[in-house]
Amino acid sequence: MIVKILKHLNKNIIFIHVCIGSLYSNDDKCVAYKYGPDPIQVIDCHLPKGPYASIVVLLIHGGFWKSIYNRSIEDAVGNDLLRFKIVVCNLDYRSIGNGGDYPNTFYDVANGTDLIRTIAKEHDFNSNRVIVVGHSAGGQLGGYMTGRFRLIPNQPGYSTNPLRPIAFVSQAGVNNMWDGADQANETGSDAVISFLGGTYQMYPERYLLSSLAASSNLSVEFV
Repeated sequence: MIVKILKHLNKNIIFIHVCIGSLYSNDDKCVAYKYGPDPIQVIDCHLPKGPYASIVVLLIHGGFWKSIYNRSIEDAVGNDLLRFKIVVCNLDYRSIGNGGDYPNTFYDVANGTDLIRTIAKEHDFNSNRVIVVGHSAGGQLGGYMTGRFRLIPNQPGYSTNPLRPIAFVSQAGVNNMWDGADQANETGSDAVISFLGGTYQMYPERYLLSSLAASSNLSVEFV
């Protein structure tokens, strides 16, 4: 349910939207912002009661880049972090089955994460100390997001001033998409190939762009 139109960002209307799932604690506040017109283009930010910790954690969920999964699968992680007074932003994005694949998912991650600056100003937390935590497919997207400063014009997600995290945690992330495609083929899964639209022989540049955590120096702490 949309309750208020806020402003325009990158020609997309930004709304306050209802958070997915339940609030982690009665003392916590959740604000959810849309960064695009699709219902799934939303980021939830959970704000703990009392003084915030000095860092912010951005969660990016996994699930083979498929639309049957959403940001609610990161609720348990967010709940643990909130106990330490950490602001938790939980990003959702279009994926295979609801308009997401290459390059749309990359645009979503870029637009959603850059919106954290706007949310931080409105709720008084520090967007200069963001730690990205991504699981599985979300680990791949987290590596891409962390390495956006290395993109060049015309690459999806390029910005002259992207949000720069201070650290990146990859939880079983698909950091190397070449290896990910080979391993998926061995197990009978076509997730990587479906997401990127073909094999690495067909689209080597897509695999390189999607593997920033493995192919370049992210210039931050990388776990």
